[in-house]
Amino acid sequence: MTRYLRATPTYFLEPFLWGAIKSVFSIAETVVPVTSSYYVTEILMSNLVNFCILVIYVVYTQQESSLASSLYRTVVDNSKDVIFYYKLQPYEAFEYISPSIREVTGYPQSAFYDNPNMFQTLTSYRQAEEIRDLFTAKFPARDRIVIEMTNKNGESFWGEFTCTIIRKKTTNEPIALEGSFRDITSIKSAELNQIEATKSRNMLLSYISHELRTPITSIAGYLTAISDGTISSKEEKHEAMEIITAKTLILKKLVDDLGQLSKMQTHQFTFDFTLCTITDAADLLITSNIGDARAAGFEISIDYDEITLSHYWAVLDLDRINQVFSNLITNAIKYSDTHKEMHITFKVDDAAENFIVSVSDKGMGIRESQLAHVFDQFYRAENNQKNGHTQIEGRGLGLTLCKEIMLAHQGDIYAESTFGEGSTFTFIIPLYKEV
Repeated sequence: MTRYLRATPTYFLEPFLWGAIKSVFSIAETVVPVTSSYYVTEILMSNLVNFCILVIYVVYTQQESSLASSLYRTVVDNSKDVIFYYKLQPYEAFEYISPSIREVTGYPQSAFYDNPNMFQTLTSYRQAEEIRDLFTAKFPARDRIVIEMTNKNGESFWGEFTCTIIRKKTTNEPIALEGSFRDITSIKSAELNQIEATKSRNMLLSYISHELRTPITSIAGYLTAISDGTISSKEEKHEAMEIITAKTLILKKLVDDLGQLSKMQTHQFTFDFTLCTITDAADLLITSNIGDARAAGFEISIDYDEITLSHYWAVLDLDRINQVFSNLITNAIKYSDTHKEMHITFKVDDAAENFIVSVSDKGMGIRESQLAHVFDQFYRAENNQKNGHTQIEGRGLGLTLCKEIMLAHQGDIYAESTFGEGSTFTFIIPLYKEV
């Protein structure tokens, strides 16, 4: 509505010019005798005025259209989304693609003008067919697709196409596509993270349900037996209470581990970092844990140069590092049956400026296909039986906690193993450097 109320040049000129001409002829009629030529002249002048008005209107309209086109091109050229117009007839080609295509894909506009199938080269064969269907208007009911693509630098990203099919009015035949293309990697990553979080939450609930069921069933069974008199002798009651106590401790350990893991993953876990010598750290780890291994009947060898290590320092939470080391010792004990040998190494890598601790055993080992997963939440290796029948207790959380603790120390932890021969678990912590 606003467009037709605007004060254009013709809006003012038409009444002004026409009024001026009529005034001239009215005055002339009182002075000059009216003849047929007079009326012809009046008609010619009237038409001339109308023609002038028409010319002025056409010029103004062209200027206005040019301005609108210029403003539209400015908006399109500066849009972060890629805007394109792709013709299908008489041959397929990009008639226009906005400059932002370089920012999204790394390729200039010219690459797409030269190659109408350029988008297809940026993705896998299967998804290239999907893009091909889009640019040949083979699915009129579908105007939006999301494709995983690769930019010029070889980096993966998610692209979203939104298109409208332009059709010939007479035959309804597709003649072109106009649409947009944008990088939605951040949106897609958030979606994938949400899916992963949901899967992790469902796995956690399933895991907790499974792990709680066994000890609770056992505790309830023994308490019922004591209550109804099935277990009546003093010796039987004492044995039952020992089992109940053991199962209760298992439940407590499970709850503690889950609590720690939850706090670490939500960044609510606190660390007490202190600067100490590598010797102090190694001495604490040995003193706190070697007794358990020896009590389990293990022969232990320790590679530890106390004098050399006393010259190096690290920033550590000693309690958390001890928790990691204790977990590795406990696993070595649990997964070693006949060959009860353990080798522990404390050393410094001067070149990499790292403090390195390794725990090796000659137990059952881990299959190569499982090594990549041993630090995953709730993961337990398939070969978790001694002598082929005794199930090894565990919750699949210990090594996950170890990894989280190492990440907090800006360190790393990894496993090496030969199935049937033993395993070596190693964690690495950066040495302290004075700035």
